[in-house]
Amino acid sequence: MAKASLDRRTWRSSWRADGGCEFDRKFGTETSGNVVQTEGLDTTSPNWIHSTRYRPTPATIFHELMAALSIRHEEFTFIDFGSGKGKVLLLASELPFKAIVGIEFSKDLHEVAQQNVARYKSLTQASSPIDCRLLDATLYDIPLGPKVCFFFNPFHEPVMTQVVRRLEASLVAAPSPTFVLYYRPFLQHIFRDSKCFRELRVKQEYAIYQSTLGAV
Repeated sequence: MAKASLDRRTWRSSWRADGGCEFDRKFGTETSGNVVQTEGLDTTSPNWIHSTRYRPTPATIFHELMAALSIRHEEFTFIDFGSGKGKVLLLASELPFKAIVGIEFSKDLHEVAQQNVARYKSLTQASSPIDCRLLDATLYDIPLGPKVCFFFNPFHEPVMTQVVRRLEASLVAAPSPTFVLYYRPFLQHIFRDSKCFRELRVKQEYAIYQSTLGAV
């Protein structure tokens, strides 16, 4: 499969087009606002230096990514690595996932996400309660069983590599259908070099990978 080129200038237009303000007005949440720089995050993790700044995920991108998966959602756990203020968790709750987990190492962002989860009221919510966890992603015990893992360019390579290795170890221990949705995939090579994943779809803005162990 041909490699998708990574053009940060092209992505900037999509950042402006879907900042999330309409979403927040509709649901009374606070997922957008100013970009949150890593230097100002409240965390005790030494990995803060390998984190990236927070931006909300455009709903249009999330819906496009999910539409690419042909799965029975009720059999899958959805995990957002670097869940920030929780917008993706709220979007995922519109689908009947078995469980939804957000992993965030910043106390500030984690607390905002908890508030957003409490405020979000939608007649079309279909999933189990959202589990927001204040935790360094490198310490998260990957659950066994089918998974959809979401990444919005949350980490630099040292941390991303550790997280992917934990994903690989979980698949080796218990092969299961697993998908990775990677928005702004600046570190695609980590998945390309992995024997546990194969490319399912790659575009300029995102990449989708499927596990080779326990594939659907």
